[in-house]
Amino acid sequence: MVDEGEREERPGRAADAGPVGLRPAGTVLAMAGSLWWAVATGAVVQGVAASVAWVVAGVVAGTVALWVAGRWLSDVGAREVMAARARAFWLVNVAQVVGILVVVVVAGRAGVPRWIPVGIAVVFALHFLPFAVMFRWRGYTWLALALLVVGAAGAVLAAGGASATGVHALVGPAVAVVLWVTVLLAAAGGAASRPGRGSVDP
Repeated sequence: MVDEGEREERPGRAADAGPVGLRPAGTVLAMAGSLWWAVATGAVVQGVAASVAWVVAGVVAGTVALWVAGRWLSDVGAREVMAARARAFWLVNVAQVVGILVVVVVAGRAGVPRWIPVGIAVVFALHFLPFAVMFRWRGYTWLALALLVVGAAGAVLAAGGASATGVHALVGPAVAVVLWVTVLLAAAGGAASRPGRGSVDP
């Protein structure tokens, strides 16, 4: 039997315990990967058949990542933590959108569109760093670092005079792969899915 005092404490404990279930996050990362992949279609391939094949490949990869997230990642405690961190979560995402708009406007007016994919990748990477603290999963830090490496690779191309299409052809698919791989690694490592590895107390 659990006394009433313990029952009253439980909602708060979910927001203050260890890493929370990553199923919602894995789902978003999987879909975001497919989006990054699809947006890069025109930069990577030409022609209807090749474009369709490219998009289908992205859908298949994203679907696999979605299945893995749904099958192997838990959602234990995710709702409680999201409720407790909702304001901070939305502020981070609003900041991300503003940052992306600033990159597009500044690079566009400066006449250097090849830096747009780089800037967007960097902003996208940085927005994951607060999540590492909010959701208590170091994987977000590694994800951010991996995406910054992608941004750095794009910066090398941009600095070397590559076209915006050329830079996008590298950055877009690379970001997608990093997102999908993050989901697979989270599942393989049992992140927030096995008892004692990130689930909050029942």
